[in-house]
Amino acid sequence: MDVIILRVITPEGEIFSGQVSRVSLPGAEGQMEILPGHTALFVKLGPGEVRLQRPKGDFHFLVTGEGFAQITAQEVSLLVDVAVADESLLKEGLALVEQGAIDRLTQLDADNQEITAVQAAIARLAFELRERKTAKRRAGS
Repeated sequence: MDVIILRVITPEGEIFSGQVSRVSLPGAEGQMEILPGHTALFVKLGPGEVRLQRPKGDFHFLVTGEGFAQITAQEVSLLVDVAVADESLLKEGLALVEQGAIDRLTQLDADNQEITAVQAAIARLAFELRERKTAKRRAGS
């Protein structure tokens, strides 16, 4: 099976580095799926959930804030302002990212186009949190 190296880096340091068979990223323009051999890109990331599939097929999740992704055929490097990998901290991480988005809203002029993007990010985070709660209930945890 083909793999790519995923690295997640925050101002505090590297929080994840490992082989993955695929990774889904919260691009600023929507979710993007990256597979081995992907065309080289440099993209802006919005806040949201990073879904990665390890080579053995198991899935893992990270919550990240805003940042950038550098993508090559063999490696994906995420440079983000915040990232939470511990499943028990995901809710807290979503809340922190959402608060950052709310703080950003208060800094913008009423007619700034970024307001719509930030409001959409908040709505997406709320949806992600509801989906995680529903999935946990179904799993019986």
